[in-house]
Amino acid sequence: MRIPLESRHSDAHIGHSKNGFPLSQGQAPLDLYLHSKVDSRVATVHSTRIMMVQLILKHLVIINLAISTVVFAEAYHSPSANSSQPSQKAPRPIAESSFSSFGVQFNCSKDQIQKLEKEFNQLFSSYGWLGDPSLASLKTSTEGTQLNIHLNTPLTDTDTLTLHNRAEFKINPDIDRFVDRSGKKHDYKIADEKEIVASMLQRGRLFEFEKSFCSFEKFLEHIKIRQNIIRWGIRALWKFPEDGSKTNTKLWASDWKLQPGVKSSEAIEDAFIGKLDYEMGCTKACQLILAQGILDYYKHVKKDLKMAEHLDEITSPTPLDTMEMWVNGQSKKDMVKEGTLVDRHFKVPADHWVPGDWGWIKNPDDESAAENGLEGANIVYIGRGLFVVYYENDHDRTLDEGLVRVYRWRRDFKEQPITADLIQSLRKDPREGGLLRDVRDFPKNLVSDK
Repeated sequence: MRIPLESRHSDAHIGHSKNGFPLSQGQAPLDLYLHSKVDSRVATVHSTRIMMVQLILKHLVIINLAISTVVFAEAYHSPSANSSQPSQKAPRPIAESSFSSFGVQFNCSKDQIQKLEKEFNQLFSSYGWLGDPSLASLKTSTEGTQLNIHLNTPLTDTDTLTLHNRAEFKINPDIDRFVDRSGKKHDYKIADEKEIVASMLQRGRLFEFEKSFCSFEKFLEHIKIRQNIIRWGIRALWKFPEDGSKTNTKLWASDWKLQPGVKSSEAIEDAFIGKLDYEMGCTKACQLILAQGILDYYKHVKKDLKMAEHLDEITSPTPLDTMEMWVNGQSKKDMVKEGTLVDRHFKVPADHWVPGDWGWIKNPDDESAAENGLEGANIVYIGRGLFVVYYENDHDRTLDEGLVRVYRWRRDFKEQPITADLIQSLRKDPREGGLLRDVRDFPKNLVSDK
């Protein structure tokens, strides 16, 4: 719901200053004072004082006039000055010179922004978020070409891992039922649309939409892609390799390169629905989950064949390599090579995860990290505080369970109580002595150039 421009009230009246001094018409005329019949000797003694009083009174007149002008202007422009409606209900969005650094932001034309405002208000109304107070805010720039949308959570609140437990957001899980390759039935509770939207609007990160993505439909498409990543993530039941990866050699050559004539979408899909049990490390596993979620969305969910063909082309012949990013620093500007299908946020709070995000837990113990598989753990967030485990015969974990698991890999580890202080330490970035990298990879806004 748009927040109205704050009213500015003054208890001063037109023609009077805020400090109570009357304007010039109420002051003693200087001419009468200067030409009054007084003893000449008194006039001589007090002449200097009179000149000083004259100067002071002149300045008071100027100051009072200036203050009155400002008061008049504020009263004239106040929403309540010319309307009988309460000022807090004025249908005017907040106009600020600098925008928030969190939530979702659209940089678009005025017409597009106005349309987006209406659509998001309708969405939040359907969510039951437009109570008093509203759970989310829409904020428009002075020029009307930017729209920022965010949750009205406390200033220090960046937590998305517990949003599903906050009753005011009315978040309920989606139930995904499926049968895996072995015939086993699964009933999965995963993040619904509302949880993904709330997580994107929470403090801690900024998601920007502009140019060809200036539409409500593109925003919803991003949400649906994240949902598709989650659905394929819970279907990933692979094995960790004892000695190198195991793939379908009819589709994959060595080093995860496509066989001639094979499309990326076909080969990646086979890892999930084919008869062969794939074996791979956690990096390849997460690359496959995000790639499958994105490619399958355009090919089978949206059925956008033009985009599907485009993505097959730009990811061939090594589709998983195109997921990698090369960064020589700690920000987007330091990125040497961007991911073809994924984008990255830097310096993200430890408790800020949007369902469909991909992150990394690093093992800082050099001795144990030298062993295959103990370098760290790639993790994909599926919502409701859980990260999917894509290997057979295991269960999904919370963030802190994943951190403690990697922490116990160290060679000098000794059993100890898992305290809140230890967890907070593990949640820090490795550069600060922790285990959790402060970056998040997520599906990129994609456009076909065909």
